[in-house]
Amino acid sequence: MITEGANMISIGAQSTRPMATLISPEEETSRLIPVLKAILQMPIVEGKLVSVDTFYSEVALEAVGKIAHIVNDVSFGLDSNMFKVVADIKVPYIAMHMRGDPSTMVVKTCNVIML
Repeated sequence: MITEGANMISIGAQSTRPMATLISPEEETSRLIPVLKAILQMPIVEGKLVSVDTFYSEVALEAVGKIAHIVNDVSFGLDSNMFKVVADIKVPYIAMHMRGDPSTMVVKTCNVIML
């Protein structure tokens, strides 16, 4: 993508497809950090922005410590600590909407209030 002119690349290690099984923050970090380190070694990435896609504040903190410049929270605050972490590390924050989490997003619920 960068060779085609992209100025930013977004990397995630957690599937957000419907019905995906959630992985732990530890598993996501173990998948993500080696990729971020490899990207950091690529001369073509120099000067480009790197975004990390996650909904775990621990992963965001670790990724920004390695290379990421932006946190793309694919759940808009599912992790209640995310807002504090992003504010503390002072990086741009992208808030995306997701209905539930990947394991529940296809379940449509309707709450009816009887008066």
